[in-house]
Amino acid sequence: MAHDDVVVHPPVEKSKAGRLILLAVLLVGLVVLGKVTGLTEHLTVPRIREFMTELGVLGFLLFVVLFCVGELVHIPGMVFMLAAVVAYGPLLGGIAGFVGGVISVTFTFVLVRRVGGQPLGEIKWPIMRKVLELMGERPIAVVTVLRMVFAFSPVLNYALAMSTVRLREYVIGSFIGLIPWAVGCALATEWVLEWSGLAGG
Repeated sequence: MAHDDVVVHPPVEKSKAGRLILLAVLLVGLVVLGKVTGLTEHLTVPRIREFMTELGVLGFLLFVVLFCVGELVHIPGMVFMLAAVVAYGPLLGGIAGFVGGVISVTFTFVLVRRVGGQPLGEIKWPIMRKVLELMGERPIAVVTVLRMVFAFSPVLNYALAMSTVRLREYVIGSFIGLIPWAVGCALATEWVLEWSGLAGG
């Protein structure tokens, strides 16, 4: 009968810890890989603009893929936004950068949640609990505001992926929150190009 009383819970905790360790190794490894391979130095606005203008539709698809990779290796998202506007102009470029941005932050969310789970939902810290409660009440609004403030921040992507927010709410909030960044980037880049005499060049 004694063996009936044995309930083993630690493996679950070990599993959660193992997932977090795996996630940490993955994310750090990707950043290091980006540095070692020179990817973070080579993906500049001129280089991205070059293949976007030369490869047509394929260039845009490659742009989206590299945007996703760039988020993981901590290349600033605005690099890709600027490149899209310079390559396609303020309207199409703004749209292209916006679409690529939404896809990239969504890709990061799915990857991080798949590997690391939702450990932030179990944190007992009072401040974190209040944030999570607010997110539970108004998830889209919270994600929208955070996205408006922090844009493509990889840390924000990781935190939201490990929180209790659902993918649908995350995508909608990110979609709304990135609109001002896309519009602002398009207008600012166009103004700079006009002012410098490089527009249309």
